[in-house]
Amino acid sequence: MGTLKETAGRAARVPAEPFLRYANQRFEDLHGHFDNRIDELQAQIAHSVAVTHELKAELETDVQVIAELTITLQRFAERFGERVDELLAAVERLVEERAEPPKD
Repeated sequence: MGTLKETAGRAARVPAEPFLRYANQRFEDLHGHFDNRIDELQAQIAHSVAVTHELKAELETDVQVIAELTITLQRFAERFGERVDELLAAVERLVEERAEPPKD
């Protein structure tokens, strides 16, 4: 046989067994719930990261398109300015030619 301490331990476990099973089941349920919740949160985070990467790629594309449009608009503005200057010079020449008295 065992010692008095071992015998007392076995005697105390018998009435405590239903409580221990109940507590153990509750802790297992809680652990399972936390595991499920962690899995859900990890899935949500992974989805959020994927969406963020997609948005970043779209934003990079939009920024590149806007930069190209800006360069094109700058070139157009420069050419337009040059042509307006040429047109004004031509108009001034015409005005000067018309303003000169006719040469007979």
